[in-house]
Amino acid sequence: MKEITLKEFLEENTQNAAAIALGVGQSAIAQMVSSNRDIRFVMDARGEVINAYELKPLGKQPARASQRAA
Repeated sequence: MKEITLKEFLEENTQNAAAIALGVGQSAIAQMVSSNRDIRFVMDARGEVINAYELKPLGKQPARASQRAA
């Protein structure tokens, strides 16, 4: 298995191919690209997409929830 980023996937494939692999529309892929989301594809030995996920940093939300709890 191999893991690649959305950007790497799009170097060899179209946005439409990425959309089909993720089960979303091509416009969703365009938005992911323009917002620099960290989308990762997990590929099998034949180069087929078997999974995809997004990495998101923790702690980027405003501190409102913790302020309410205090």
